[in-house]
Amino acid sequence: MQKTITISYQVNSQEYSVVISYKIEMNEQVQTISCIVNPGTFNFPPWLQLRKFELKSHFSGGVYVPLFNDNSNIKNMNAVLFIDKTYNDIMAQEKFKMAMA
Repeated sequence: MQKTITISYQVNSQEYSVVISYKIEMNEQVQTISCIVNPGTFNFPPWLQLRKFELKSHFSGGVYVPLFNDNSNIKNMNAVLFIDKTYNDIMAQEKFKMAMA
């Protein structure tokens, strides 16, 4: 089932509200969250530089542990930090317990 969330993110003192459509799938102990930026439109922040991305976690002991995703399409720190914030915001919205580092 597709769900949406709006992620607030600040770049160079400008606040962006980015709509993310996402779907969560479990395959054994690996959770995959597939995300689409601003679905249904061609507008997206230029610093983000990508339209789709995936977030993966390993589920063990009742908690989710984020898995590193080496995505060569991510070209700048703002995109990396935005994706990290998206992961945290989705996990909070879904009330999934995350392992503390």
